[in-house]
Amino acid sequence: HLEKYIKVITNKNVKVSLHSESGLGDGASMFSKYLASEVEKFNGNFKRALRESLKEIKNNAKIKGIRVNGCGRLGKAPMAKTEWFKYGQIPLNEISAFVDYASSTANTKYGCVGIKVWIYFYN
Repeated sequence: HLEKYIKVITNKNVKVSLHSESGLGDGASMFSKYLASEVEKFNGNFKRALRESLKEIKNNAKIKGIRVNGCGRLGKAPMAKTEWFKYGQIPLNEISAFVDYASSTANTKYGCVGIKVWIYFYN
């Protein structure tokens, strides 16, 4: 039904397909959005939110490595700072590696926190 409605609006043939992701470790976009919501819930405590969310994703057999960057007023700090966490290996210079990247923003009462996530999967 959705394809018919879009065709009526745009006068073009459109193909819609849905892809479901079952867990946090299936994609970097889902993990970054989840981590942003956790940072908002813990009021900017990035390390605590990261520790809580990595418990769920670490035992995924498809993941070879994770890198997470957090930038902003982390932990009620008066100045912005950058903290990062790395688990496993992340080949950021290798073209043939399957690395998924996503970024999101968490809005806390102290300011915005930018979150970037790289996940390296087995081929």
